[in-house]
Amino acid sequence: MKKVIITVLSVTFLVFIIFLILGSLFTDKYINDEISKISNDQGPAKSIAGIDSLNSFPLVLNKYFGYAIIDSNASPKSVKINLSGKLKTDENSEWKNLIVEQYYSIAKPGYVWNSKLEMNRFVWARAIESYSSGKGNILIKLFSSIKISDAFGNPVDQSCLTRYLIESVFFPTALLPGGNLYWKFIDQGKLKAVIRDGSLNAEAVFYFNNIGQIVKIETSDRYRTIKTGYSKTQFSITFSDYKLFGGFNIPTSFSTNWHTEKGIFNFGKFNITGVQYN
Repeated sequence: MKKVIITVLSVTFLVFIIFLILGSLFTDKYINDEISKISNDQGPAKSIAGIDSLNSFPLVLNKYFGYAIIDSNASPKSVKINLSGKLKTDENSEWKNLIVEQYYSIAKPGYVWNSKLEMNRFVWARAIESYSSGKGNILIKLFSSIKISDAFGNPVDQSCLTRYLIESVFFPTALLPGGNLYWKFIDQGKLKAVIRDGSLNAEAVFYFNNIGQIVKIETSDRYRTIKTGYSKTQFSITFSDYKLFGGFNIPTSFSTNWHTEKGIFNFGKFNITGVQYN
């Protein structure tokens, strides 16, 4: 009887390991397919050289592009960014380590966020957020194999497009006016950017310092996941530690916050570890 129990347990364990391996392989294929989707769905890339005159921009925007875009002929169509950071899943949780590979389409809104979140010493989850052609998706899998969340719908679409707009600071040519993006003047240190993708619109307020760096962005167009579904919640992100990558000055440290009725909830702290423009 003891031998039978050991055999059953061994077979069960082996089947579970095979399931995890196959699940991980299927997840990797899904990620590669999503990356291919945004890579193949490209439009014409923007560049400073393609703009008639920077003098027509508000002074603060002129200063930003002069600071952020060193090579006026640079017009990458995509970028891969590596991140490390810490994340809180709610106000009462501990900080959890996070490693991220993120892929963006620059010519047209689209991205794939591929992250590994350490839940504890022995448990980890894969969080994959993607956006293309006006549709967003947030997929979370335990051990890269066991699906625990698969979110989609209008709130996800809206949040993903807003996120793309905000994170365009990492590929500044996407913020050049024209096509699907335009700017509204607020004051000398603050502008509103509006992006369109099909029937979707997203907007955010960008704050600039005296040397032209974007130091903060605020928006009301993101949804926070709560127990009962989604709640449209004020969001802010702060940037620091600008460095030069591939002809662009971009921030390499940033912090993300929800502004709730209880106060400011800082839920993310990130550092860029690598950038590759294509």
